[in-house]
Amino acid sequence: MSPALAQRIAAGEVVERPGSVLRELVENALDAGARSIRATVAGAGLDLIEVSDDGQGIAPDELALAFSRHATSKILSEHDLDAIQTLGFRGEALSAIAAVATVEATSATSSGQAGARIVLREGEVREEGRRARAPGTTIRVLDLFAGLPVRRSFLPNPRAERAHLLSLIRLYALARPMVRFSLTVDGKEVFHCAGLGEPSALAAVYADQAARLTPLGTHTLSQGQVHGYLGDPGLTRGNRDGLSLVLNGRWIRPKGWLSALESAYQAILPHGRHPVTALYIDIDPSLVDVNLHPAKLEVRVRGDEEWRMELGALIRERLGNSLTPAALLANPLDRPRQRTLPTPRRSLREGGPDYGEELNFASMRVLGQVFHTAILAEAGNILYLVDQHRADERALYEVLATQENVVASQELLEPIRFEAKDRDLEIIEARLPELAGLGFRVERFGRRTFLVRSQPTGLPEGTAAALRESLAGSVDEGPNWRERLVVDLACRAAIKRGTALTDQEMLTILERLQRCASRTQCPHGSPIVAVVRAEDLARHFKWP
Repeated sequence: MSPALAQRIAAGEVVERPGSVLRELVENALDAGARSIRATVAGAGLDLIEVSDDGQGIAPDELALAFSRHATSKILSEHDLDAIQTLGFRGEALSAIAAVATVEATSATSSGQAGARIVLREGEVREEGRRARAPGTTIRVLDLFAGLPVRRSFLPNPRAERAHLLSLIRLYALARPMVRFSLTVDGKEVFHCAGLGEPSALAAVYADQAARLTPLGTHTLSQGQVHGYLGDPGLTRGNRDGLSLVLNGRWIRPKGWLSALESAYQAILPHGRHPVTALYIDIDPSLVDVNLHPAKLEVRVRGDEEWRMELGALIRERLGNSLTPAALLANPLDRPRQRTLPTPRRSLREGGPDYGEELNFASMRVLGQVFHTAILAEAGNILYLVDQHRADERALYEVLATQENVVASQELLEPIRFEAKDRDLEIIEARLPELAGLGFRVERFGRRTFLVRSQPTGLPEGTAAALRESLAGSVDEGPNWRERLVVDLACRAAIKRGTALTDQEMLTILERLQRCASRTQCPHGSPIVAVVRAEDLARHFKWP
């Protein structure tokens, strides 16, 4: 195999698509200390990708060397790999790009020396010379994959590639909010971030939706710090693109960490939807291994599981701050019922989970029960169908989810007995203190037998029996077991479909649902409410 052929094969490990080129060039600019980065793209990146920065530049006598394989000034010894603090470190990016495209590079340092220019095609130097330039570097990549027509044929369509390029720049703007970014596509500027800090970056990336991101504050975890912004439950997407995670200035996509973030939102999101967050984590670089994949999106962190558990617990706590179990447990009929409801601004069919802020279940007039499954109520010119099981499940979940270590319990008249599987005995034994924190006093009674002696005050009588069913089944061993247990308990203890309800019981369900932070989805993300408007009926029956 010739060196030229080997180089083109190796280039495929780094340059998979135009976005790979843009990523490598932007990371080099950031590592060079750039405060302003301008990217220009034409032909979805196949015709042109240009990145210009105001970083420290490359000395004229080192410009050609920068395009050699494994040439880097970022790693000097093998010990540097133990605490990588730069975005790039392998030193093969420029060489790989030059192997599959025509590359023009112009660079100058801040030392006042004249700049230099170099042109490479298929990895070979074709031109070299001097070129005046302000301190910094400009690299133009032309005719990407022109010599590899098969590679071009497998690329995404141009629209998808342009969207990918824009997404990359947005992510870098979030990761480095003090750097000015711009992206011009086919002669039109499609993105600009002023580089004035995190609020500026959030406004540039999320536009009007930035107002729906709440500061998390700065929190110290076991081995570092985290701060950032959490989207409200109504701000969701159909994929994980809204989950932005920045570790030591590097945006990453570790699946385990993303799953931990989503788990914290699980009970308040519709099924199939994903939250929007921007989180910044700072850890000692010696605890992080980024040398796992050419794209450097996956990382390995020492104590990874503990970190994920801490992060998930922190986000659940912040999301749950608006929940008030005391209010949920209070008798909802002690206060006067309102009789009016402002006309909602939009339909549940359009609104999504944030519509719950406009619903006022306490003001509704109960008309009856449908199929012993749903509560039929009216307010204003709207009919509401409320799933009785999911509504009760949501209210129970919010009580249990906000319980802390000091919870009032009520003794059961007779303890509830259950036998656990042999493999679950030690797990349940270890979790007895945390179950007590939820309000359940559980004791070991024999080798495989446990007794549930109390349950949280104010919850239905069947809650203790629901705990027995959960623990006698397959015990969850995952890091988020408490969250999943609470969801399971709420589902098991809630009023079942097919149960006949009195008017008083239906009113109680609606009033307790009104006190919930999220009123339109059950903890599993399924809808609770459906609406029929007067105009819908008029349209259906063709009323004048």
